[in-house]
Amino acid sequence: MGAARSPLPAEAGAVRAESAAELSAELAPTASWREAEEAQHFVQFYEHETVLLESVSAFIHNGVESGAAAAVIATHAHLEEIKRQARAQGFDLAALRERQQLVMLDAGEALSKIMDRGVPQRSPFMEIVGSVIADARRRYPRVVVFTELAALLWRDGQQGAALQIEELWNMFAKRQTFTLFCAYPLQDCGSEAHQIPFEGICASHQQVIPAESYVTLPSRERLKHISQLQQKAHALERELHRRRSAERSLALLAAVVESSDDAIISKTPDGRILSWNAGAIRLFGYRPEEVIGKPITVIIPPECHQEEQHVLERLRRGERIEHFETVRVAKDGHHVHVSVTLSPVRDANGSVIGASKIARDITERRRADEALREADRRKDEFLAVLAHELRNPLPPVRYALAMSKKVGRTGEQQKRAEEIIDRQVEHMSRLLDDLLDVSRITRGKLELRKSWIELASIITAAVETARPVLDAKHHALSLELPQETVRIDADPVRMAQVFANLLINAAKYTDPGGRIQLRAWRDGQHVAVAVCDNGIGISPDMMSRLFTPFFQARSALERSEGGLGIGLALVRGLVTLHGGSVEARSEGPQRGSEFIVRLPSGAAASQPQQAGVDSQAAPAAPSSPLRVIVADDNRDSAETCAALLQLCGHQVQIAHTGREALELAESLHPHAMLLDIGMPELDGYTLAGKIRGTAWGRGVTLIAITGWGQEDDKRRALAAGFNHHLTKPIDPNTLEALLHGVGASA
Repeated sequence: MGAARSPLPAEAGAVRAESAAELSAELAPTASWREAEEAQHFVQFYEHETVLLESVSAFIHNGVESGAAAAVIATHAHLEEIKRQARAQGFDLAALRERQQLVMLDAGEALSKIMDRGVPQRSPFMEIVGSVIADARRRYPRVVVFTELAALLWRDGQQGAALQIEELWNMFAKRQTFTLFCAYPLQDCGSEAHQIPFEGICASHQQVIPAESYVTLPSRERLKHISQLQQKAHALERELHRRRSAERSLALLAAVVESSDDAIISKTPDGRILSWNAGAIRLFGYRPEEVIGKPITVIIPPECHQEEQHVLERLRRGERIEHFETVRVAKDGHHVHVSVTLSPVRDANGSVIGASKIARDITERRRADEALREADRRKDEFLAVLAHELRNPLPPVRYALAMSKKVGRTGEQQKRAEEIIDRQVEHMSRLLDDLLDVSRITRGKLELRKSWIELASIITAAVETARPVLDAKHHALSLELPQETVRIDADPVRMAQVFANLLINAAKYTDPGGRIQLRAWRDGQHVAVAVCDNGIGISPDMMSRLFTPFFQARSALERSEGGLGIGLALVRGLVTLHGGSVEARSEGPQRGSEFIVRLPSGAAASQPQQAGVDSQAAPAAPSSPLRVIVADDNRDSAETCAALLQLCGHQVQIAHTGREALELAESLHPHAMLLDIGMPELDGYTLAGKIRGTAWGRGVTLIAITGWGQEDDKRRALAAGFNHHLTKPIDPNTLEALLHGVGASA
């Protein structure tokens, strides 16, 4: 906002030549309003009205001469003197007023309209003062303004109101561009009571101009006075610089506080809220105007009020509280878990005058911790149940063996013992298979062998698997299947496993003599299969967790047939792999339950079933006895397997290490070798490679016998040279069928 500058009159603007020579070289030039004219808002403190009026007249003169509009808001006496000096300078006041280039307002009259009960009002200020400047700004490129509005209030002892007027000017300056010249008499600023308001006036302006009251003084006195004024001006400039630096730091700190995701709140020693940042708005939902001045307990649930009293007591003692985890309540009533750090705020004397509080939302972390604890609890519960489930088959097996020893190999008791052992071993095998399948599904390692197959055959296989459990509890099972042939693209073994698990699950959680129904029907582009029962039902709070691995409802755990809690997880995993869905329904405890599986369907041409091993068919006797080596470091396993094969007519040798098996094979040249993978000296893979490297070993049938049954394990076995891969415990019929095939080709 530049202005043309005219030389000051000698008596008002500069020291005479003889006085200038006496100035010390160390003294900086005196600041004047002319040096501040580029500023938007500056203030001059004066001791003599003559100096002030000459400065104002020159300020108005320069503005008008440069083509700017001028506005003067002063006392009646000052307005008259400014008019007199303007006429003396050759201005045509009537013409200036007609062109609206000069506007003069009586400051007293303006204040009477702006003030209301001792407080300046924004609206009348804008109507009286703002409209004048805005109108002039529309007509002229620049506007210069002199005002005594604040000075009159200051003179009357209303320092607070004077500061508010200055703030109104600063607010208006953000909307309109103009140069503002304010003036205050120094005699009204000298007492100690005026110190803080005086600093406030200085801080409200962009530059402070010292008084120029040396006009009538002798040159030496004038020089002394100038030096004093220069010192005051420099002190004021230093204070302004310090304050502006502090304001910049505060602004930066405020920006950091406002941009923080954490809630940053300050409060008084008795717990009343003083400040509230954007993070607090996001965390608690309150706007600053809703909580500032209110007790901090507005965000503290009633059960934590006593806790807050202890916190305030510690803060008043000057203690810092770090990472204190507690609960707060948001505006909408939901609880928020927070980690709070509180620090006492002290004044210059070290007294605690308040506290700052940083609250970090740890709700998600608490949920994660709770989920981790729940997973750990479920793991411990699962391990306990697993130990229980794995022990369950052992007593009947041991009792059956004791029966066999006592009664020999004949009689009804012997047959019963064999059935018990077979049933319990089958139970353990199914248990371990389910565990491995859940693990494979979780890691994305389970592979399906899909083909178009009749749904009825899958359900028949599932019923056969579940039949022992159904019969043991005397359940009535009814089937409702579609009349037409329905085929699905599925892995028949896995889908039979799905429906068998649902039937077994229904049987376990239904009291003896219950009713279980399996229904199947077409449902648009899907086939739906439902298994429903009249058992213990499912409570609503358990419904969402039914398909979680290892989860069991408390009512299930209280029953002896609780299981591992993996059956339904396995069902969902297998159905999902087939592109289907499964849902559970129940009207509540003791109201039964229903599980509905939906699978994609299609009209596929009948495809020939792949030839496979019938584990239930009795193998034909071998065409000739085979030479077989069984290698396993588990002596009981090796010896029982060898005994079984000898009963089938084969010649069997046993080895317990890989090297021993290789030496036997080199001398016997066997037709087949059953090799455990994890043997000492030479593992099964290495042993297979060595056998395949010999001339006699290329035609040997190598069968891997192992507890590792994943698809990667099978591929690795075949790559090492094995013909077959069987997972422990082995179905004897499957093994006999394999050897029968070897004998037929031998």
